[in-house]
Amino acid sequence: MPNPALVVPTDLEWGFAVPDMMKNVFRNLVETVNDLRAQFIAASSGAHYVTDVWANKSGSPPVADGAAMWAWLNDVKDKMNGHLSKSGGLVHYKSSNTGVTAADATDLATSITLANELKADINTHFTEGLASTVHLATPATAAVAAANASDEATLVTLVAEIQTKWNAHLVDAFLGVGALSQSSVDATNVTFA
Repeated sequence: MPNPALVVPTDLEWGFAVPDMMKNVFRNLVETVNDLRAQFIAASSGAHYVTDVWANKSGSPPVADGAAMWAWLNDVKDKMNGHLSKSGGLVHYKSSNTGVTAADATDLATSITLANELKADINTHFTEGLASTVHLATPATAAVAAANASDEATLVTLVAEIQTKWNAHLVDAFLGVGALSQSSVDATNVTFA
């Protein structure tokens, strides 16, 4: 379970003999904190604490292989790796166990390789629920189901679904985006004409 429940330290962990009265006070405090923690987790309904607006991918993905597709895929790779590495704060309990390692897209072959890895890593990340200590709750976003890319047509189909599922995952949040300014969202989105 993420952020493990608090436990009452032993005398050895304290480093000295602790009076029973102090242990009881501390035990009551620990039980109260653990109860509040359990209530918060039970009431949570999102994979993240807040929407990860900085990893959002806006605009339509390119409809043909070429420089625009390469730039789109490389940007998604960077944004995804940034999202996966977030821990101990507003997005994840700890960083993800996945990360995109494929080379940047520079031609059709590298675009296909990168898109297929993005699909695999996104789908793995979507399974990193509460038990994995990455997300606050199991992500609600369904896996990317499009077939792996093998040519330009299947690449275009795959990247369209990657964008849809990725952006849906980023807004799967308990607290939403209310505390974040719209200008910070607009300043980081990448749009292709």
